[in-house]
Formats: sequence, structure tokens, C-alpha cells
Amino acid sequence: MVVSDLVHRAVHVLMDIFPKPPRPLGDSGHLLAPQGLAVDATSCFLVTDYRPGAVHSFTSVPTLELLASASMLRLEGPCWVGLGPDGGFAVSEEFGVVRKFLPPLGFPGGLPGPAFGSPACVCTDSEGNVIVTDKQQCQLPLLPWAAAPTCLVLKGLGRPLGMACAPQGQLMVADARGSYIKRYR
Repeated sequence: MVVSDLVHRAVHVLMDIFPKPPRPLGDSGHLLAPQGLAVDATSCFLVTDYRPGAVHSFTSVPTLELLASASMLRLEGPCWVGLGPDGGFAVSEEFGVVRKFLPPLGFPGGLPGPAFGSPACVCTDSEGNVIVTDKQQCQLPLLPWAAAPTCLVLKGLGRPLGMACAPQGQLMVADARGSYIKRYR
């Protein structure tokens, strides 16, 4: 489990040892304002750092000790990050822009997505498409890596605040209207 800690300005890697509390296995060191997190199957994780306008990439070994990190700088208020296909990633910025970046981290010239009212979350589905939660426009736009964006039409969706894409193709959406977590296929 990876947790961003705004109070201590760090990201912690924890091992769940039920029924005891999680035990820290690693620490990212000092970050100014860690916020969004994304973890891939190889234990590489991305962290948005709001104040310096950066996305940091950390690589872990099997013991989850943090190794060298890489950073993508000069973003405007990065909030949320989602992994893309083949090592790419998407990051939402505070002022309504979602940018898609190709590997390696820091590839010059991200692929900008459309402007959003207020992107609250970014995730990637099982096909590698980026999905954005736009809490101001109450929409979930789908951004394919090589095609025009479309908007997902989800029955009963009120005020989306966050989401996660499950490997089985399901989309879990946190809906503030009614305080529900809704599951879509």
C-alpha cells in the first residue's frame, strides 16, 4: 500500500500485516505537497507534488526500499496522476488541463487533453484509455491515447468526485450526491 502524507510531506510504502496496523517499509523523503498516486504492477509509483509543480517516479525493489527517483517538472498545480499504456501517464492540473505523457518520464511535450471544469481524478482503464472525473461539469470524459475524446454516459451519476478502474474492466465511481460508490461495467 502506498499512502501520500500531506502533514509529514512524504509518501509512505506500507505492508498490511492484518490484524496488526500497517508497518512502514519505505519513505519517499521530503516532498512539498504530495497528492495523487498511481502504482503499476512492477512496484513503480508516481506521485504528484503540487507546490513545485512536479510528478515524481519512484522505483522499488522486492523489499520495497526506494531507489533512485525521476521527476517531471514545470506542471501547473498537478493534482492527480494515472498510468497509461507502455509506461506513459496522464496528470490533471489545477486549472482544468489534463496532459498525457509518453515514456520515459519527462518526455518533452506532453500530449494535452481537452480543458475541463475541475478535474478531480484520473485513472486508466484496462485498454489504456485515460478517464477523468470532472466534478464541475459532472462528467467522465474518456481520453484514448490515439483518438478523439468522448464522454462516458453513466446512468444515475450525480456528482463524481473520484474513481478507480478495476482490472476486470469495471469502473468504480465515488458519487457525492447520495454518498455512494457506484460500479459500472
